[in-house]
Amino acid sequence: MSNARILIFCTATLLASLGLSIGLTPLASVSPDTLQQAAIPQPLDAFDQPIRVGHRHGEMTVTQLMEYYIEHPPKAVAGVPSTAAAPVQFGGC
Repeated sequence: MSNARILIFCTATLLASLGLSIGLTPLASVSPDTLQQAAIPQPLDAFDQPIRVGHRHGEMTVTQLMEYYIEHPPKAVAGVPSTAAAPVQFGGC
């Protein structure tokens, strides 16, 4: 293949990718109203909406999930050092 054909192919591919990115960006953006609502902290009562967590557990609310996580923290994995036990080392070059 000649260098001109390779250059044309690369340029056409880049232009197509750029065109798709520019054309599809409005579909992926969030409306200003939704963005403004997301910036406002929500009260705890707003999280009482049930969430499906699988067929074994059914539906739970966010507060139930948080309470369970606080009562049953994740166990340390053998062989993986915890971040609290990692020594702090100061070294030079």
